[in-house]
Amino acid sequence: MFKTKNNFNEKVKNDSKSMAGLFPGGIGSIKEIAEPYIGGYSYILFTRIPKQIKGATTYSQKDAKIDFVSPQSDFFKLVERQFKELSGINDIDMETVSIQSGFTNNEHRYPGGISKNTNEITLKLNEMSGGLIRRPIQQWMTGIRDPETGLYTFPEKGFKNYTVEFLYVNCAPSVGSPSAKSRGESLEFAAYFTGLFPTRNTLSHLNYASASHDIAEFDIPFPCNMHMGDKIEEFGRQFISSQKFFEDFIQKPHEVITDTLLAKGENEAAEYFTMDNDIDEGTKKPFKSSAFESQD
Repeated sequence: MFKTKNNFNEKVKNDSKSMAGLFPGGIGSIKEIAEPYIGGYSYILFTRIPKQIKGATTYSQKDAKIDFVSPQSDFFKLVERQFKELSGINDIDMETVSIQSGFTNNEHRYPGGISKNTNEITLKLNEMSGGLIRRPIQQWMTGIRDPETGLYTFPEKGFKNYTVEFLYVNCAPSVGSPSAKSRGESLEFAAYFTGLFPTRNTLSHLNYASASHDIAEFDIPFPCNMHMGDKIEEFGRQFISSQKFFEDFIQKPHEVITDTLLAKGENEAAEYFTMDNDIDEGTKKPFKSSAFESQD
């Protein structure tokens, strides 16, 4: 059974007044205990990458003609941070079976089979100059099947040696809170995807048309198995509650912006944003907003 934690029940437990605020055609006091679902806040975290896939997708300065800086030097870290869309999560449907009886042949329905209906997800990604998405996907796919010979060319054979896994979390906007507790409570949904490998290496953007200067967006399908349940949701809560999540996905993007703005040589007014007084014992430290420091 896919058990999940019912946060709504936790909030209204022993609170009859809150429940009394629920009535048809109005909001009442439910606004005090729940908010509308607002989408658009999701993260993925790759948890299992076979060594040969890691090697095949590793960027090199020679191949991409660019000097990479971590974590952009890791293809999977790049995907985690810049994927624009994840689609393919479908509704769970229950089939029914029926019997007919009586003079009028009345039909009675009973539960039959059930299906998750999610066996492929699609990631939308922006291509970057140098083929930062195309090249790793090409290496990965052509190792599974060489387009010239149709053969498998990776050293280690077997499904587990060419597929990856990742955790997907869908959150409320409060996932950006500096409080680990608030981030954990922001979890709306978590799923764990296994058996992932790409089935499309996009090349169509490389065609030419006069006066056409478009960016390239890739829709890359991945066959998968989707797993859900209370244990998966607990993994999701641990992920977004962690200090590392806050640093990597919330704090560092702000620090990159402020570090760029305040960098000497690039910002002519950078000296206004340093402190060299007795409080800091004569050290110079760039201005940093406490709003982005983790608090628990």
